[in-house]
Amino acid sequence: MKEVVPHKLDFSDILDQMMTELVISVEDRRSIELNDDQENTMLAIVIKRGEPNKSVCIDVLERNRGYEDLAGKFPDSSSSVSSPTTGLEDVPEYKIRLQKNYSKIINTLKHNNQ
Repeated sequence: MKEVVPHKLDFSDILDQMMTELVISVEDRRSIELNDDQENTMLAIVIKRGEPNKSVCIDVLERNRGYEDLAGKFPDSSSSVSSPTTGLEDVPEYKIRLQKNYSKIINTLKHNNQ
């Protein structure tokens, strides 16, 4: 019987999930992808935003094999006091809807291209 070895998702798939969960924006993703140290850039953006983005990000990372260690890099929530509205801006509703469906759209496009 062949053993199935779980593999680590591409970091771009993690970013897709972060966008779907509204943790990062399209602009944030662009900034992360242009940086050589993508993981730490993403962490810095999420930490700056505070809660609930931080908790959602940790949840996404812990759900995906291979990224549990990255989830552990967040500082203890008791040491970072942040307003839940930190980093929020007026975003048009159509952008929010598109962003929430981002993973579904990308997966459909990937499937259609195969």
